Formats: sequence, C-alpha cells, structure tokens
Amino acid sequence: MVKCHFCAEEIKADAVKCRYCGEFLKSSKETNPLGRGSSTARAVSKGVKQKELDDSISKISLILLIIISFAIGGYAGVVIFIAGLIGLIYWYYKE
Repeated sequence: MVKCHFCAEEIKADAVKCRYCGEFLKSSKETNPLGRGSSTARAVSKGVKQKELDDSISKISLILLIIISFAIGGYAGVVIFIAGLIGLIYWYYKE
C-alpha cells in the first residue's frame, strides 16, 4: 500500500487511478508538480464557472430589458418586451 500523491489516502501500489479522489497516478506524461488536480480538471472547472457566469449575465440582461420596456411604454415598449420574451424563451430552451 502507498499513499496517493493528491489526497494522501492509502491505495494499492500498482493503482493507476486513485479510488478516492479520481486522479490518475501514473501516465506517459509527467505528473503535476504542484501535487494538486490535473490542469485538465482545472480547465474544465474554469469553463463550467464561465458558462454559469455567462448564463447569469444573460438572465439579468433579459430581465432588465423587460423592465425597461415597461418603463418606456407605447409601441417601442411592446417591441422591446416581445424581444425580451423571445430572448428569455431562447435562453430557457437552448440547454
């Protein structure tokens, strides 16, 4: 038994992947010198966080568009309101 370099749990000496943290222990490439998750996992995490941020910005901008359309009123307000609804429906169903 040896300790995982990433999570320090005891694993089998010939293990390729840690059963506790899921990190690959041996590969043809060098292991991460920092001893923390792989750069690929960090890149994926960053991409997920960026997508969540983009989605929240889209929601806020569409809600503000609808509020502004009510403030303007008249035909321009109706047109902006409809554009906001179409955008909101598109955002909801794009996933």
